[in-house]
This record gives sequence, structure tokens and C-alpha cells, in this order.
Amino acid sequence: MKKERRNNLRGVVNLCRRILEEDFERRLAYYGIMADGTFLKPYELKYLTSEGIKIRERLELAIKKEMAGGLSPRDAVLRYIRHAAFTFLNRIAALRAMEARKLIKETVIRRAKYGGRSLREREIIEKNPSLSPYDALKKALIEAFEEVSREIKVLFDVNSEYSIVFPGERACKEVIRLLTEDVTEDDWKQDDIIGWIYQYYNSEARSEYRKKKKRPDPDDIPVINQFYTPRWLVRALVDNTLGRLWLEMKRKMPKPGEAKALSEEGLSNPQAERVDEYCSYLIPLRQNPPTRKKKDVREIKILDPACGSGHFLVYAFEILYRMYLEDEPKTNLEEIPKLILENNLFGIDIDLRAVQLAALSLYLKAKEYNPNVKIKRMNLVCADARITDGDLQKKFISLFEHDVDLQRIFVKLFDELKYTYDVGSLLKVRAPFEKLFKERKKKRVQTKFRPTTKTLGSLPEKVGVDRKLEPPMEEMEKWETIKPANTLEEMLEALRKFEREGMEKKDMGTLLFAAEAEKSVGLLTLLSQKYDVIVMNPPYGDMPKSAKDYVREHYPRTHHDYYAAFIEQAVDLCEENGLIGMLTGRTFMFLRRFEKLRTEILLKDSRPEIVFDLNSSPSDAILDEATGRWAATVVRKISNENEESECIFVRLTLFEGEENKIKALENAVLSWLVSGKSNIFYPVKLKNLRKLPRMPYNYWIPDKIAKLFEKYPPLDRDNADRPEAPKIAYLKSGLTTADDKRFTRYFWEVNPQSIANSREATFIGKKWVPFVKGGEGFYSDIPFVVNWENNGEEIKKFAAETGKPVIRNERYYFKPGLCWSDIVSSALMDFRILPKGCIFSTKGLALFLLEKQDHYSVIATLNSSLLAFCFTALNPTMHDRSIGYVCHLPMANMALKNIELENLAAEMYYLKREWQTGNETSYLFIKPWILQVLQGSEAEKPRSQHPLAQDFEWSKCETSKELRSIRGSPNDSIPELAKLCVEREKLLKRRLYKLQKLINN
Repeated sequence: MKKERRNNLRGVVNLCRRILEEDFERRLAYYGIMADGTFLKPYELKYLTSEGIKIRERLELAIKKEMAGGLSPRDAVLRYIRHAAFTFLNRIAALRAMEARKLIKETVIRRAKYGGRSLREREIIEKNPSLSPYDALKKALIEAFEEVSREIKVLFDVNSEYSIVFPGERACKEVIRLLTEDVTEDDWKQDDIIGWIYQYYNSEARSEYRKKKKRPDPDDIPVINQFYTPRWLVRALVDNTLGRLWLEMKRKMPKPGEAKALSEEGLSNPQAERVDEYCSYLIPLRQNPPTRKKKDVREIKILDPACGSGHFLVYAFEILYRMYLEDEPKTNLEEIPKLILENNLFGIDIDLRAVQLAALSLYLKAKEYNPNVKIKRMNLVCADARITDGDLQKKFISLFEHDVDLQRIFVKLFDELKYTYDVGSLLKVRAPFEKLFKERKKKRVQTKFRPTTKTLGSLPEKVGVDRKLEPPMEEMEKWETIKPANTLEEMLEALRKFEREGMEKKDMGTLLFAAEAEKSVGLLTLLSQKYDVIVMNPPYGDMPKSAKDYVREHYPRTHHDYYAAFIEQAVDLCEENGLIGMLTGRTFMFLRRFEKLRTEILLKDSRPEIVFDLNSSPSDAILDEATGRWAATVVRKISNENEESECIFVRLTLFEGEENKIKALENAVLSWLVSGKSNIFYPVKLKNLRKLPRMPYNYWIPDKIAKLFEKYPPLDRDNADRPEAPKIAYLKSGLTTADDKRFTRYFWEVNPQSIANSREATFIGKKWVPFVKGGEGFYSDIPFVVNWENNGEEIKKFAAETGKPVIRNERYYFKPGLCWSDIVSSALMDFRILPKGCIFSTKGLALFLLEKQDHYSVIATLNSSLLAFCFTALNPTMHDRSIGYVCHLPMANMALKNIELENLAAEMYYLKREWQTGNETSYLFIKPWILQVLQGSEAEKPRSQHPLAQDFEWSKCETSKELRSIRGSPNDSIPELAKLCVEREKLLKRRLYKLQKLINN
């Protein structure tokens, strides 16, 4: 859909949401269930009929299920309202999309020729003329729901808990009007409309969540991560995973520079029937891929573990269809859609609404190829189980007294997968369940072939015959090949039987229990398998506490972010030599906390083959409504580490806007196919990435820069974990007060006589000590002081009582050195002199040289453009300058003692320091700049009596003298004197610029 139509759809969907949620709130209130979580007693609802009482009871059971996992009654009611409203909207949207494709009888669209009704309504009215217009509409919709539920039950199940009540007449008609009048027929024919409905439904809720700035609850995760993946990125990832896998299998993978050129239309809108031509975004690799075993197309499995509305799976369907044409030319074309859905495509999501829409999207795609296809099964699972009823659990488990092993598996299931909605696809199930499956099969073999007494007695007596007969070998082998899938199918059938019994008895409790348990078995089924291809746009960012605890335990290497844990799980679920395509944040490419992901999971367990580096600025949006920096990555699951392997980085960060990125990608692919070259393709060997500490994916860094990190020792070998390197400096983090309002002041807020410049002075009535935080390069005032009376007595007492303040590296307090800020946005590193007599903090970090070398030479080197560029190799954002990054900066011996650098840096320091004598807020203040121009100030000293001002001396360098020589006269006007001040400042800036340039050179 074009952006203009998407924006229109966003408005329609949000309006429908408000209408339906308000209506469902009123529906529940009618049955005595209030939005604040209050439940009126049934006897208070005297207007309810016996049928109404039953509906109330079913609603109460449904909301109790929502309360599983700790939701309050209020939150459970609101959740039910939200999900019931979304389900109804999904159903109406689904019917409308089917109508537009002529797959069902018109049910939603009204036409004048039918008297302002739909065709289905008119037919119902003709058979039942006494029905009211609303009853006819309701009957038409329910009839359509039941009809389609035979193929997509997950969306149209009229027995689900979200079908207990129906929207009122006004809400129902208004939603239908909006979806038929404000959304065009052409819109409904678009493949991606379902995905956009899914994203836009929660756009307002997403905005509200961001304003609250709180840790998410499990229910927030679908809301804050509902972002539809654009088709061009889906193509890039699926072409380079599923398409690559098939062409490798068929030995048809082209080489760069040797491939057939595609037309512009073939690149942007492929329609070809051959896989190699249809996958027009496929990028050939320069190295030969590992040998791939051939598989029948029916055996190839594709999983999306965070499937959303199914965009990846729908596009994979297109490629699979062409794979069937190539692999099974004799198969009836009309059978292929059903085969794809039953054998090849698998999806999981924690949001039922997403699974509903994914089912609908695949249904529509299958019907596009065969309108008459009957869909019996889709491998889609909602991982939001909430199994709560202990009595029903016991009743169900008791049914398996004859099969203790299956009973044990169900007990384990209800224990391990009781609340899957917390973590969904991240559940680790293979290890705990594999053993149970194997034990059950083994015991079945023994039971099957255990001979009876009668059998033993009928055998002739022979010397040496073992009475414990062994079964024939061929039968033993036959039974040993039974797959866990058989056990899982038995489990599903048992639950379906239990569910049917609940339906016959109209027992909502049994229905809810069976449905939730079936979700858990379905999830277990999908997570117990291995897949040839995994494609995903997983959730990202912070996670609920319950999920965080689980992920920290089961994903110790990647627990920092949702998407990182999904990558680890994807690698685990992938077959050897399988391929993974993922759209994630690009932070994993650089940040320290993802080091194990880069150096272990994506190097030893698998390896990246293509990385589309999409955007470096959140304002350059990749996903609608989602700010962030993104990368699309293709990974091969292969265990043998090979640093000679190459990864192609596609640098799309150079282009702003979706259309420009698409055009750049298509041009680059075409150039690569024809010539083997592209100015935005960066083929890099993994061993070259390893030259940089922590292995960031800084693919654009020249090799000569990367070699500096190998050639020269790090600034701090201990923090850099390089014990073999010579020690140059100690990098230290300092004091965190945890209550700056209490413990810190600006220096002008305290008596200068109470400011100490040594530890000893704090014991003789000097309460305050200069406290280092932010600042500029070479020289910066230290405007803050911290309460360190009696060597920090009060802060230390507060720390002992609360555990909040953190006093780090206290023995380095008051020592001279260098300091820098941990978070900055400047292009250079901005190291500055740390004078003696200060306490540094976590915002103003400190560097202490091992030997008593001249600080000026070192500070010049650290503030050079070369070291700044080296830092971008470690962290391209440049904002985070924590010790973990800075410690790795390479430092040559010549930089430690260089007279020329010393002189340049010293001049920078004194010029910047001297300029502060005209700044009223500085402790070096002497008089305003305008008075300095008028009267001169060379004979004067700072007025503040601050300890850090006591050693002030006017510089003797030529630029300083030249600055002071710019003078006015008493006859000059104020504007004329001001111009002289500006002239001084310009001269200062010119000289500072030149000094920086000399340092850089």
C-alpha cells in the first residue's frame, strides 16, 4: 500500500478500535462486569434472563483466565475488552478482504440493489422476513464466521472466549461503514493490508506506553513491537535464505560478475516462475558455500518465531510455490497451496490477534493460487497460554492412568509451559522434553515385545535358552524410528477430545482449559523441531521482569535484549547449514553488551553472510511508527569456525528515505551480478573484523586503522583484558552520590574557604571538594563541589544505610591526571586536564598515567582526529565513551613523550583557561571581557579564592599576548568595545582551530 492509503487506513483502524472497545465495555457492564474490575453479584442483575446468567458465567471464566500470571481484575477486564474488540475487527476485515477477492458471498459490503444490505443479509431476510435489520446483520456475520472457521478456525472460532458477546447494533454498523466506505476496494485487494491493520490497531496504545516510560508488562510486548516489515526487506531476507538454500541445493547459485542481468522490472517486481529469476534480491557470495544435501521440497521447513501478521511466510509461500513447480512438475497445481501450508510454513507469536491475521494472510495467498483449495491445517501457534484451572488439570491428567509416560509428559507440559505468554518462542523445550519422549518410546518397545507366560511355556525346552525373549531385530528397528511427533499428535488429539466433550456440555471452563493446553502442545511441537530456514523481525528492547528472569537464566550470553535472545534461539532451532534471516536493531553490530553474540554465537555457532546496514539515524525511519537503527542480517548455521569466511555488508546508511534505499539496493545488486563490484557492497573477511577489540562490525574501517590495534598496546591493558601488553595508564570510574541535590553544590553556593584541595584538608573544616563531571577538551572549569567532609563521612554513612551511593577507586581521589566525559556528542574525544585536588565521578571519568610523563603529549594524542577515528572503529555512535571502549584505544610510545605535541596541547590548555577570566560564572573570573579590552588585566588575579584558581598565571605564548594587545580606549563606545571583544574571540578560535589541525597532522 502507498503511504497515503496507509495513513488513511491508520485513521480508520484507530476509530474502529475506539468504537468497538467502548461498545464492549458497555456490553460487559450490562452483565455486571465493570471496567474498573468490579464484578456485580448476579442477584443484583435482576434484568438478566437465565441465558443472560449463563453468558455472565462464561464471561467471568474468560476474565479469570486473563488474570492468570498476576493481572489485576481491572487489567484483566481491560485486556478482555481489547482482545474481543480486536478479534471482531479482524473478522470483519477478513470477510471484507475475502469479498474483494470473490472468495465468499458478500457479507460486509452493502449495495443499493440489495436495499442497502449485503447479499447474505438480503438472502437471510427473504427466508426470515420477521427478523429485525440488526438480527439479520448479526445472523449474516455469524453464518459467515462459521463458514470460514472450517478453514481458519483460529480467527473465526465462534466458540472462543472472545465470541461470548456480540457488538451492539450502532457499533457494528459504524465499523462496517468505515471499513467499506473509507477503505477502497483496491485497498482490500492489497496483500499487505492485513499487516498494516495489525500494526495500526495499537498505534495509539503504543504512544501512550512510550509516554509512561515504564518497564513493560507481558501484555505491552505485542503493543510496543507491532511493526510491519516492509516488503522490500522481506524480499531481501527471504531471497537470501530460502532462495539461496534452494539454488545451493540445485547447484544453481551464480557467482558475482557471472550472473545474468535482470531487467529493472524484474528486480523491483519479479513475476518469473523460476526461483533463480524470482529471487531478484539474492546476492551471490564470493566464497563457495558448504555442500548442501538435497531434500524434497516437502521436507523443507521455514519458521518465523515472531510471525506477526505473517508477511515473511506469505512471501516464502511465493518462492515455495515455484520450488514445487521445479521439484514436482507432475503434482497437480491445485494441490500445491495446501501442501505448502501443511508441510513447509510454521509460525509462532505471543499475540493471538497476530496469529489470526497470519492465518488469514496465508489463507488469502493460498486462495489466490487455487480459490477452491480446502485448507485443513496451518502450522501457526499462539504462544500466550494461560493454564489456570487446577481441578481440570487433575481431571485431564487422570485420563492417562493407563499410559503413565504420557501422563508424565502432560505434567511436565503444564509445569514448563503454563504461562508461555511471558517468553513465547524463547522457551527452551527440547532438552527437558526430549528425554521424556525417548523414555516413552523405549518403554513402548519393551511392552510391545515382552513375551507372555503362555508364549514362553509353549516353547520347546532347550539348554541355554534365555526365557527373556528378544523381539525380531527388524521389528525392534521399526519401533525405534517412531518420531516424537507421534506422541505430540496423541497429546493434541487427547486435548481435542476433551474440548469436544466441553462443547457438548457447553462447559466454558473445559473449553478454555483445552484451548490453552492445546496452545502449549502446539508450541512444544514447533519448538521441538529443527528448521532449514528461519526468518523473523523479533521484538526488541526491554522486557517484563518475569521474562527477563527466564531469559537471564536460559540465555546468559544474550539476555540484554529481546532480539539478541531470539537470534540465539534461532541458531539453536536451525538445521546445520540452515539459513537465518532477521531484521533487528543494528546495536548488536557494535555495542559491548553484544560481544558474546558476535564472537561466539555469530562466529563459532554460525556466521553472518550478508548484513544490510539500513540506517544510522532514528529519524531515517525504516519501519512505520518505529524509531530506531536497524540492520537486516543473513546468517548461516555452521559449527566449524572459519575466519576466512566472508561477509558482505550493504551500506544503505548512505541513503535517506525508503525509496532511495530501495533504488540503491537494486542498482547495487545489478552491478554485483554483472561486474562483481558495487560501491556500497563491502566484502569483509571475519578475521579482519577480529582485528578490532570485541569484534564490532565496523566494516568501513580501513585495514591500516584496524592494524593499529594489533601493532600498539591499549591505553589500559587491564580493562582491555590484554595482560601481555605494556601498562600505560589506569582508567577509573569514580563517585556516584545517588543524591546530587543533597551532596553536591555549584562552587559559588559555598564559602570558597570551605573548599578543600587535599584529603587532609577535609578533616580541618573544609567540607567541599571540586567534583568532576562533564566538560570540553584540553581545559574545562569544574563548577561542582561535593560534600567530602571528614573524608566522605556523610556519604559513606548514607551508602551503608541505603546501599545507593557507590564510592569507587577512592585511593585515586585528589590525584592529578586526565579526565573525559562518558556521554558526549562531539567529534573528538575531549580529554582534558584533571588538576590535583579533585574527586572524579561516573560522568567525569579519570585517566592516571603509570609513569610521571607529561600529560600534554598524551592529551594531544587522545584529542587527535586519528584517535577519534580509532574510537569510531570501536563504537561508531561516538556517544558512549565509557571505560570499556576507551581502554582499547591504541597508544604508541612516541605519543607519550613528544615535545611538539606537548607544546601544542599546552598552548591549547592555557588559551582556553585564560579565556575564562572574562566569564562571570568561572572561578577564574577577573573582570568582564569588555573591561579587559578597556582596562587590561595582566596584573590581576582571579577573585574567587577557589583552590583551583590559586595557581593561575597569565600565559606567555604569542597568541595570548596578541589577544591581550587588542585594546580599546575610554573614548570608545560600548558597541565599539564589544566589537573588540568579538575580534579577540575570533582570533582565539582561529588559533585553537590551527592548533587542533597541527595536532591532527
